[in-house]
Amino acid sequence: MSPSQLLREALDAGPALLLILPEERRHWAGVGRVFGEWLEAMGAGDRSRLSSLSWAMLPWDAVREHLGLEGPRPDLVLVVETVHALRVSWPKTPPLAPGSFESVYEREDAQNLGRIAGNAQAIDAVLWPLLKGVPAAGDGSSERPPLGSCWAQATGCGVILEGRDQQNRMDCGMGYVPQGSRRFLALIDELEHA
Repeated sequence: MSPSQLLREALDAGPALLLILPEERRHWAGVGRVFGEWLEAMGAGDRSRLSSLSWAMLPWDAVREHLGLEGPRPDLVLVVETVHALRVSWPKTPPLAPGSFESVYEREDAQNLGRIAGNAQAIDAVLWPLLKGVPAAGDGSSERPPLGSCWAQATGCGVILEGRDQQNRMDCGMGYVPQGSRRFLALIDELEHA
C-alpha cells in the first residue's frame, strides 16, 4: 500500500496520529524504535487514551502534500478536528557511565531506561494536552501497530516479527538488546526492501 493510501485510510478512520519518517531512509528504523519504546513503557490507562486514534508511519512528503502543510518536518502530526504539526524536544542521551566490563549490560539497561523515560516525557508534553477531548475507545486498539508497520522483537541477533510465519533470524548468541528496547515497531516498507 502506498503512503498516500495509508494516509487516506488513517484519516478516514477518524482522529489520526501520524508518526513522521525522516527524509533519509536509513533513519526510518529509529522512528519505529523510539515510538515502540514509548508505547511499551506506557501504562494501560495512558494507552487507552490513544485507543481511539488511527495510526500511521509515513514520509513527510506524503503528509505535507495531502494536508497542505508547510515548514520544517515535524515529528508527529495529530489530526483531531484541526491539524497539529508537532515537534518533540528530544533530550540528549548522556554517555554510558563508567564501570567494570562485567556490569556493562546493567549500565546499558539503566541508561537505556533513562533515555526511554526522557523521550516519553518529551512526546507526552506535546501530545497529551491536545488529546484531552478525545474519548478512549476501550477496545484494546492501541495495541495495534500504526498502519504501515508491525510489532517486532529483538533480544540479540536478528528480529522476530509478531504475527508472521516467515522469520529471518540467526541465533549466534552474541548480540544484546537492552531490556526496554526489545519490542519495537518495524516498518513493513523496510522489510519488503530488505
